[in-house]
Amino acid sequence: MKPSGKFGHYAAIFCILALVGAGCMAPASPGTDIRGIEASGTQTGSAQELQMNTSGPPPDAAIAACGGKTCGDNCQFMDREGMISSTCDEKPGVLACAPARSGPDQQASGTETSPQVNTPPPIKQPSALIAGTFVLTSEAGSDGDTLPDEYSCDRAGASPALSWSGTPAGTKEFALMMTTLPVDGSTRWNWVLYHIPATATGIAQNGSSIGILGTGSHGSIMMYDPPCPQGPGAKLYTFTLYALSASPKLPANPEEVTGPVLTSAISFITLDEANLNLYHDRGEQG
Repeated sequence: MKPSGKFGHYAAIFCILALVGAGCMAPASPGTDIRGIEASGTQTGSAQELQMNTSGPPPDAAIAACGGKTCGDNCQFMDREGMISSTCDEKPGVLACAPARSGPDQQASGTETSPQVNTPPPIKQPSALIAGTFVLTSEAGSDGDTLPDEYSCDRAGASPALSWSGTPAGTKEFALMMTTLPVDGSTRWNWVLYHIPATATGIAQNGSSIGILGTGSHGSIMMYDPPCPQGPGAKLYTFTLYALSASPKLPANPEEVTGPVLTSAISFITLDEANLNLYHDRGEQG
């Protein structure tokens, strides 16, 4: 029956508004002329939506974002622009996360709805782990310099003065080791020092009143063992200061605290470490 009069006029308007405001409409059948839809004033989505509906299936991430959801539910997925926040919508044969449909006011003005792009906040790193904040320095030389002879076996064999800054929060004490890598590839310890107070900011040259000396690699030497490399060429010596979150569990006898023992004891309580690399070449004496 054909509606007539004022009732029929209002009923026709109601039907048009219902179609325009629908949250999830059935997809257009293949061959639908989108230009005809636009011309008739019944466009229900943005240009980006129409492109998604006609140019192929939505991205897999958009489909996965609506898994277990229904039309109109909120959804998110990551694309090249960042995190897309939108709603689940019916695409050709599948439910996918797509930009929200334009409202009636936006359709009338031709304004398109763009997807909301959420830029993930930067990851905050603990200050102790940011490169360069915990630094070990020495008057004997800067990182990569040559260690002067006065700190070697050919002269006085003095232990170099060291200082540090940028102590990590939560540091309970420090440990210090000086190591070198001989030709055979093994690690040798020239200096093992532990139980250095957290309040310390340095060690004086030939300092012996701070921390407890352990045993180096050359016999039971509980002291700074000055570099005395054999063979030609410069050898690398690394001073490493460890900031510890607790006091390491070590043998009561310092003679039993070797480089490997101390390294193992602090492996799970090290907040950060600072390194200073110095080379030494004995020349013709080596």
